[in-house]
Amino acid sequence: MVLGISTPFVTMASNMEAGLGPSEGEYTLLTFFIEPKLFVETTVHRYLWGYVDAITEACNTLTPEKCPFFEVGLMMGVSYLLLLGLHEVYALSTTDISAKLLSV
Repeated sequence: MVLGISTPFVTMASNMEAGLGPSEGEYTLLTFFIEPKLFVETTVHRYLWGYVDAITEACNTLTPEKCPFFEVGLMMGVSYLLLLGLHEVYALSTTDISAKLLSV
């Protein structure tokens, strides 16, 4: 398990400070439904590749056009293959990819 900072909480707070996020009234309404937390405890894999966050889930429910997703993660949207340096995936067989994954 890892204790990490809640990216949605920090994003929401900085957007509120800049006047781009929810108003104080909207934030108060949000706290009736959830208890926003600065830190989250989850597995390393979920923290990196995606976990369900209460703020993100509430945002998706209330304004799906602004938050079209339920999960958040530091590496969400990044391909495992790109991280492994496999830029020319079309030229690789599944055996090549498996060998590369096993070597990591």
